[in-house]
Order: sequence, then C-alpha cells, then structure tokens
Amino acid sequence: MKNSFLLLLALSVLPFMVSCDNDNEPEVTVPNPPNQEDEVPGAISVEEDVLSFDMADRAIVFATDTLVCDTAESGALLVSFSLRDSVIMADIPYITALSSKVYNELVLVSFGDSHYLYDGYPSLSSLGGGAEVNEALRRENFERHRAGWEQFVAYLREEGRLSE
Repeated sequence: MKNSFLLLLALSVLPFMVSCDNDNEPEVTVPNPPNQEDEVPGAISVEEDVLSFDMADRAIVFATDTLVCDTAESGALLVSFSLRDSVIMADIPYITALSSKVYNELVLVSFGDSHYLYDGYPSLSSLGGGAEVNEALRRENFERHRAGWEQFVAYLREEGRLSE
C-alpha cells in the first residue's frame, strides 16, 4: 500500500517537474522585415542601424523597432554588428530582461522598447557570492570582442553618436 501511494505521488508530481524547466527563455518573435530579405540574418549595421550609444548606462538606440535575428541551435536569438561591410562582433545573444539565465559575455538586452549592450547579464551585484567568478569570465570573454568593440566605439565617437 505504501509503495502504491509513493508511485501515485511520484506520477502526479512528474508533469510539474517537466514543465518547470528554467532554461527556457521567454519567446521573442522578431519578424524579418520584407525589405531586408537579402541581408544576413542577425546583422546589425553600425552605420545604418545604430543611432546612438551611451557608454555610461550602455543604452543603444536603433533606427528601427525591428531587429533581424539569427537563431542558434540552442534556440537563442543572436545578432552580429557589422561596420563597413565587415562583421566586427558576432554571435551576441539577444535576450529580454526577463531572462533567468546568467550570461558572462557581451549581450544585447531588451527592456521593452529600450536596448542595452552589456558585458554580461544580470549585473554582477545581483549575483551575490558568485560575482568574482562571473566577473573573471566576463573579462575573459570580452577579449574575443575587444577589437570589434574598439572599432564600434571609435566609429560612433567619430560620427558624434557616442555619449561618454
């Protein structure tokens, strides 16, 4: 009788355990505009698409409300930044602020209509005891994008679209 009760209890809890997978990101639908069919998925042109970038709060303003994203095998949305027809920063995750996953790499975060280009998400201060390890990973991962980041910042500064 006791074994039957435990089996019944386990079977009744199993569907809830399967449906509570915290690795799933909120679904973000990013339509492909009809006039951009020939463009590379996920490519954001710094010259055409980025109106401004604020170094202090990392806010980035785009010329349009629609971002064209590529989808990785993991299902994550990815963007790349191009400058003068060359990709300068590739495979940047594009997430919403509701993401429950920790990113220790350059990431484009959407807070509704506002976008931010952070070196990781969430902020280190919200990670508690793991902040030191995550900070080291973020510094290490930033090195992959350092050359592209410097081109990105230099171009926007030159064009007067960078706030410091």
